[in-house]
Amino acid sequence: MWLHGIPGCGKTVLSAAVVQDVLEDCTIDSVKAVAYFYFDFNDVHKQSSELMMKSLIFQIAGKNPDCLPMLDSLWAQCDDGTRGPSLRELYRTLRQMIESQPTYIVLDALDECQDKDRLLTILEKISEWKCNNLHTLFTSRNEQDIEDSLEDLVENIIPINRGKVDRDIGHYIRYRLTMDRAFKSLKKNCEDWKGEQKAIEEKLRKGSQGMHVVNVNLGEFKLMSLQVSMGCMSTRRPKAMLQYDNAPQHFGRPTSNAKCYIRTNSVQHPRRACHIYATDPPVAGFRT
Repeated sequence: MWLHGIPGCGKTVLSAAVVQDVLEDCTIDSVKAVAYFYFDFNDVHKQSSELMMKSLIFQIAGKNPDCLPMLDSLWAQCDDGTRGPSLRELYRTLRQMIESQPTYIVLDALDECQDKDRLLTILEKISEWKCNNLHTLFTSRNEQDIEDSLEDLVENIIPINRGKVDRDIGHYIRYRLTMDRAFKSLKKNCEDWKGEQKAIEEKLRKGSQGMHVVNVNLGEFKLMSLQVSMGCMSTRRPKAMLQYDNAPQHFGRPTSNAKCYIRTNSVQHPRRACHIYATDPPVAGFRT
């Protein structure tokens, strides 16, 4: 499956939700394995297709002890760790692991991979294996080269509909303005709170342009709420809250805290597993 949409529309949040759901399923069915990788423009360690391959192998090996002999074989092929694995050796090991169990792979933000052409070639190669027990989810912006590559590789292509996203954002803003304690002072002190609330909702919803980045901006309204409660802002001035009208047309790209991690101590054969990173910096998406 390929999920695509504009920056900030919630692709990473959705992919993280999928990962979390599959991880929970894997705790029930230990035969299944899940692996994921989040590409990121802002982190050089999260932009390499080769690091992605190594990360997938590392995660799958950590899930299934039956895959550890495959890591042993990779270690031996690399002259007992004196050199790093080639892409062909990574292909072979990853394929062996995938064919040994039902496997779910989630790759987020393909468009943020530094060597995107190589990444798309890797995905095409994996598709050629015809592994019936492999299930994939890819997310990215809708870029032509990605579409040209994936349209023949995936069964389902799903665009994130901006209209539906805008409605979701509107529901979220309304909920926060209604339920968040920080806005209670506004309700008490503002002469026309319902009018102000409606104007705030409309301004944030339109300004978001289909992006799930309203938390930061609601935070600014919390500051305004504090100013009102302290008497630092007039509550009589019509549409006092709409001094936010000078806000930019969009709120920029969000920083996602939705990324999932796997702990390296979950791997039962750390020496073999860690070897595949011997010639690289620490791998993105992991923490010890």
